[in-house]
Amino acid sequence: MQVETFEQTEISAETGEAGDSAKQIALIIQLGLIGQTKLTKDDSICPYRRMTISEQKIYETIFTSKTKVEEYESGPIPLRVLQIIADAKKYPQIGILHIWHEADAAIKDPILVGHDQYKYWILARWGDALAPFEELIIRAGKIIERNYRKSIAEMEARIIEAKAWLAGKPSYEEYLTKSIPQHYNW
Repeated sequence: MQVETFEQTEISAETGEAGDSAKQIALIIQLGLIGQTKLTKDDSICPYRRMTISEQKIYETIFTSKTKVEEYESGPIPLRVLQIIADAKKYPQIGILHIWHEADAAIKDPILVGHDQYKYWILARWGDALAPFEELIIRAGKIIERNYRKSIAEMEARIIEAKAWLAGKPSYEEYLTKSIPQHYNW
C-alpha cells in the first residue's frame, strides 16, 4: 500500500512533532506579516497544504463520494493516514475531515481532505498504485467529456420528442387565426 502525505513543514525525527509553531508565530507577529497571521488559528500553524482550485476540481470530478472519516467503510485506512487524521484534528483551521473516493471503488486511491466553509486542505492519499496527478487530470477530462456527451444526447432526445409533439399541434399562427376547440389542451 502506497501512502502520499502533504505536510508542508518538516517533522522532527526525534519527537514526531511539527516545527516550533510558537516561535514561528512570534516572528510572524514581530515582522507584521498580516497575510501569515491569517494562516494561524488558536496559536497554531497548519502544517498541511491547501488544495488549489484546480486540484479541488480535478479531485471532485474523480471522487464523487465524500464520507466523513468516522463513517468511511469502503476499505481499510492505512496506519500512516490514521496518524495524519489524529494530527489534523489538532488544527481547528482544517475543519471537518472527509475521505473523497469513488462510490464504486473504480479508482482505488482515495484522498483525505480537511475543509472549513471555503478552504480545502489535501492531507493524504493512498492506494496500491498512486497515479501521478497528470494522469488524474486526464481521467477527470475524460469523465467531464463523457458527462457532457451524455447531457448532449439527453438534450437531443428531448428535442426530438418536442418536435414530434409539436408536429401534431397547430402552429401558433393557426391558433391565432382559426377557431380551436375548447377541449384542445395546450
